[in-house]
Amino acid sequence: MNELSFEVDDPIYLSEIAIKMILGCYIGKKAQVIYTKNLVHIFVAGKQVALHQRSPKQNAYTTLEEHLDARHREFRKKNPAHYLTRANAISPVFSELVRMIFEQKRHPEQLYRTCDGLFRLQRTYSELFIKACQVAITHRQLRYKFVEGLLITGMVNFPEHGGAQTEKKLPLHENIRNRGYYS
Repeated sequence: MNELSFEVDDPIYLSEIAIKMILGCYIGKKAQVIYTKNLVHIFVAGKQVALHQRSPKQNAYTTLEEHLDARHREFRKKNPAHYLTRANAISPVFSELVRMIFEQKRHPEQLYRTCDGLFRLQRTYSELFIKACQVAITHRQLRYKFVEGLLITGMVNFPEHGGAQTEKKLPLHENIRNRGYYS
């Protein structure tokens, strides 16, 4: 029997098990943890507040969906298909960029924030955003910072990225030599 004080998101390590106490109303209170071969019982003030299955694997987590807070539950629902569906509803170009992002040799969970950032950019720069996605696809630059940089600097409108080409004339100045000078 061990007495512990819980902090927000602190895992409790008892030999080879790892459990998390995420029940907000018990944070900071002393708890009594009793664990058997298969189960972990958690008591606060003599009342059982949680019962968890114990993982036979060393340092393995066992998480119950109802013990997660709303943000964590929402995160667990996300997957590449979720992002592809949302992107496809906006534009086929954006959908292609998201598909390419998830084809990278990285864990999908590491790419969710990139996609969340791109969706934020899409809400802010709706028209230019699709052009920026096309440039990112063309140059295979699948990073949020690249797309954001294109939008902030206005590089999307450069002629090599499909923007309108405007010819600028040099101003007349006495130090500028023209054809007549060299004849």
